[in-house]
Amino acid sequence: MTIQKWMGLCFLSFVASACGDYLDIKPDKRLVVPSTLKDLQAILDNYSVMNMESTPSLGVVASDDYYLTYNDWQTANLNDRNTYAWEKDVFEATDNRPTDWFIPYRMINYANIALEGLDKIVPNNSELAAWNGIKGSALFFRAWGHYQLAQLFCKDYDAATATQDAGLILRRESDVEATLSRSSVQDSYDFFLHDLQEAAKLLPIQVFTTARPSRVAVYALLARIYLQMRNYGLALAYADDALALQTDLLDYSSLDTSLAYPIEQFNKEVIFQATMNYKGVLSAAKLRVDSLLYASYDDADLRKAVYFWDNKGVLTFKGSYDGSLRLFSGLSTSEVYLIKAECEARLGNEVEGRETLGRLLRLRYRDGQVPLSEEPLLRQVLNERRKELILRGLRWSDLRRLNKEEPYQKTLIRQLDNRQRVLLPNSNLYTFPFPDIVISLNGVEQNPRD
Repeated sequence: MTIQKWMGLCFLSFVASACGDYLDIKPDKRLVVPSTLKDLQAILDNYSVMNMESTPSLGVVASDDYYLTYNDWQTANLNDRNTYAWEKDVFEATDNRPTDWFIPYRMINYANIALEGLDKIVPNNSELAAWNGIKGSALFFRAWGHYQLAQLFCKDYDAATATQDAGLILRRESDVEATLSRSSVQDSYDFFLHDLQEAAKLLPIQVFTTARPSRVAVYALLARIYLQMRNYGLALAYADDALALQTDLLDYSSLDTSLAYPIEQFNKEVIFQATMNYKGVLSAAKLRVDSLLYASYDDADLRKAVYFWDNKGVLTFKGSYDGSLRLFSGLSTSEVYLIKAECEARLGNEVEGRETLGRLLRLRYRDGQVPLSEEPLLRQVLNERRKELILRGLRWSDLRRLNKEEPYQKTLIRQLDNRQRVLLPNSNLYTFPFPDIVISLNGVEQNPRD
């Protein structure tokens, strides 16, 4: 067992004992009043809320990372069937608490409770580091939750229209009864980017478990966000900042591919630990890997055996960085290397981009022998991103941003019995609707789905 794995398991035990009443803390802050730094840290250390199944999987269900058989689609729950088939009405009027909407806002609420509790505590010198760490963590979690929501319930960021496009309902405080309006996409991004800038000043470089945010995690998330915004200069700068502090990569040749899940939880590539909320359609029993995607992995590509399992001719996925059936959705050094390589390619830094990509790929191919590619560097990087980051919760965001560039647009097709469903590039269906209950309670604008 690695030291990081051991520390992670110790952390889970710590959470179970330290949180006490806060493990079941209610979203309404009036029901529990945390009053000490220990209390506030315990709120943020609630692994089951802040890390485990804490990010939405709605975009994964709608993406082309996998497919379902017609029978498995028919027997799925209504929400998953609607999402998979890109229906206009995803949640249906009876779904008053859709998980993919609720869990990020629950996380945000916990973060706001911690921030409001800190406002009432004046730390002495011996408490200052803990106070800063709690505030930095709460700001990170609030930004992380809002960013996850923006990838689903807002249009993709476009600098030309962001001030006019409808954004999130931003939660700046923990009063769940407050009636709020929608911000713009620009205001939404400004809000969580500001939270992250503040968190970077407060968080330590290293933490004893990646279930807690660190400064490296802030830099990695900023790199991801600026890539999504197509601000390649800042995305590259933050990727470099992250890699200046953490560069570890797994050597896939050292992994035991006979295991059900070859990649350990809390492995050395993980910068921040998180998994998606569970969906039955994404289970190993139902999820099917597209044969064309599988064929895109060279026979010398170690990911082919690490990521995929051939169950009597049916290909499914086993490559989660959680070391379990849960799908990893956190931050990793491998993602940061790919962000860096893409930005270098887009900015014309050809030599640097090839070297950055090579550092990753040499640990993904047998004997480090990476096949030569005649493709342009950017196309190669995007192809490797597709193969490396499968089922990490990133494909939906990538489709949204790359659809704005004609050479990389993709039309998605679902074959459901004798019916074909089509999702065109830049369709309004790439932005999910707000739940009906949110619209009725707050009177906010609904996202168009025509």
